[in-house]
Amino acid sequence: MSEMMTTELLVEAEWILQEYWTKGRYPIQTLHGGWSDFDVVAFHPHSKYSKYNGKSHLVLAEAKAFGTKDNVYVTTLKNKDVTLKNIEDLWTLPPEKNDPYFRFLYRIKDMNGPLLELVQNSVQAVTIQLVSNWILEKEIKESVEETLTGKVREIPILKNIQFVNCALETPLEVFGRIMELERENIQGRRYGNPILDLAREFNRYLDPSYLRKRNFSKKKEFYDYTKNLFKTMFPFKDQS
Repeated sequence: MSEMMTTELLVEAEWILQEYWTKGRYPIQTLHGGWSDFDVVAFHPHSKYSKYNGKSHLVLAEAKAFGTKDNVYVTTLKNKDVTLKNIEDLWTLPPEKNDPYFRFLYRIKDMNGPLLELVQNSVQAVTIQLVSNWILEKEIKESVEETLTGKVREIPILKNIQFVNCALETPLEVFGRIMELERENIQGRRYGNPILDLAREFNRYLDPSYLRKRNFSKKKEFYDYTKNLFKTMFPFKDQS
């Protein structure tokens, strides 16, 4: 098994912070005898995740980025029909002829071994999570996710699951939630996880509870300093 990529670690970190059992690059043998994997599998027998509070919850996640390092792909209200057609064609087209972002969904049909037993015997809710450089315009995001969820529900393995949902997200959305969860977490020690420890350090400077007065006479001066520092770190280009 190859090492996990940074975006996969990011996806895993959010579920670790919510006390899920997680496994990166979970291997599965396909129906044709080859091998593939789920980038991240996460499970909690009594989830505290607000959407499925108290339910046994399984997450099957894929982290993808296509194109060069500065490419972002956007689906808007004007071009959403192409995406909806790709969803409609799931299961009728082979994976290599469908949208590359959706190819991992075919692996759900190949699920076997302990993971399949878990789904059949112990899972009440399943989340299919795609984290990628594909952005859905706010006005269509919910409807596209619901349409995809309906198609995924056609997979025989998932037909008897009480709750199923698909989440189409960017790494920024995931890291934003990690920052929020970490701020609320009472743990005082480091996590020993690179993503969570990075979020811990960001939060330290965004909202320090105690400020040692060494170079700043007032807390406002520190906030101004921090604000300018973050502007330097994340320089948004003027698109006007």
